[in-house]
Amino acid sequence: MLNNHHTLEAGKHFSSDAQVSPDCVTPATKGSGCGWASIERTFKEGEWFLVSDWNKEIVEEFRGNKGIVGGRFEGKPVLLMTTTGAKSGQHRINPAMYLGEGERIMVFATKGGAPTNPDWYHNLVANPLVTVEVGEETFEATAAILAGEERDRVYARQAELYPQFKEYEEKTTRTIPVVELTRQS
Repeated sequence: MLNNHHTLEAGKHFSSDAQVSPDCVTPATKGSGCGWASIERTFKEGEWFLVSDWNKEIVEEFRGNKGIVGGRFEGKPVLLMTTTGAKSGQHRINPAMYLGEGERIMVFATKGGAPTNPDWYHNLVANPLVTVEVGEETFEATAAILAGEERDRVYARQAELYPQFKEYEEKTTRTIPVVELTRQS
């Protein structure tokens, strides 16, 4: 929740301090587990969206380069998901690596191997309708949690392609959720 009140105008950006949830793990707060982070609101297609500073550069680079990003995501498949906050109802934009299998798109709630699931996962469970940006394409999708052998097969394939996913699995005692994003017709 924002702790400062601002007058917002369409098409404008602003930054404000926001309370980060107690289970947060971000570069700015790594080690402490939570704290204060800067949150930016951006106006897009008639609605306000929240973007953390940590994600802001990735989102801007993604949108400015037709879905291609560098840094730690260079050469890796990345998409943007706009979820609806489970408690706040606010829209939140999160970049994520994904696995594409034909028409299927799967994302992984790794949170870098942290003991808890990322907030975006809780948002998808509560509100499974999501906006997905892949490359230059934007579409609406429905999120569904994969289970059992299908979840294990998809996660193993991602870990085979990107070994850090195996490391995430080894760092945590939880089963990392795999979420399929199915395009709405």
